[in-house]
Amino acid sequence: MADAARAAAARDHRIGFALSLAPALLWGLLPVAVAGLGRTIDGVTLTWYRFCFALAVQTLLLALTARLPGLFAHRGRDLALIMTTAVGLVINFAAFASSLRYLPASTAQTFGQAQPVLLIIGAAVLFHERLTRPQIAGSLVLVLGLAIFFADKVVVHGVAAADLAKGFALVTLATLVWVTAALAQKALRPAVPSTHTLWYVYAVGAIGLIPLVTPSQLLGLHDVTIALFIFCCFNTLIAYGAFGLAVRRWAAARVSAVVALAPLVTYLAEHLATRQAPGALLATAWSPLKVLGAFLVVVGAMVTALGRSAPRADRRESRPRSGTRPASS
Repeated sequence: MADAARAAAARDHRIGFALSLAPALLWGLLPVAVAGLGRTIDGVTLTWYRFCFALAVQTLLLALTARLPGLFAHRGRDLALIMTTAVGLVINFAAFASSLRYLPASTAQTFGQAQPVLLIIGAAVLFHERLTRPQIAGSLVLVLGLAIFFADKVVVHGVAAADLAKGFALVTLATLVWVTAALAQKALRPAVPSTHTLWYVYAVGAIGLIPLVTPSQLLGLHDVTIALFIFCCFNTLIAYGAFGLAVRRWAAARVSAVVALAPLVTYLAEHLATRQAPGALLATAWSPLKVLGAFLVVVGAMVTALGRSAPRADRRESRPRSGTRPASS
């Protein structure tokens, strides 16, 4: 019996790691794919198409699993928190995608790693959660990494200082509204399924962004950009699905630590893309100081994730919160 239990635990460990790696790869590649579409389709329009696709698939899945009838049963405080989460994540998706018109994917992704630190602070203030020493240490390392990364002046060839400022303003907005959405979802009762919350996110995005989109831009896609567009549409659904399965198999802290590797995927993908197609993407001008800063950001994010205060609760988690994801949306 003991050998069987150990074998089962080892199998869950391997499967959990593999499932955690999937969202890390997908969310790491997403900013580069969005940036690659930036000259053909704007960030808000791309986000709208992604929401429309996700809404259709999510509605079908809820109908097939007989969970559709309870979708509109939420009232009062729960509905208010669901809508706060939905509006926050819609703004997050659109603002982050739009920022990639002015910032390299790697720079935007690095900046977005401030999210876990801000979420920890917000949870401590609003929900009186105790900060563990590893969380504090990881957060300090992450903040130090961000300071080092941005201490070396960000210069992007072909982008004016005013446009860089727009990019940073958009990615700052994306980060702040993500934290707001995550805190709102954290306050939801466990009885509210995450599948319902995600449906509202997709519905608010598909309806709310209509006045801001230019659907005809889709006609300008061809060859590689069509493939990138399809990847962006499927990315969210597959990544969230793998993330949810990973949390069921593995401790959520470990899953979050693996997902924290997403910026490394972004750095590598951006480097390879700019080598294959010079000038197609905005690229970060890497220096030893920026490499050190990026390394500390990733390490800090992993330590912060592993330092969660309730590992036993992590193992009991039966579903993921839709707010637990990186900035890449």
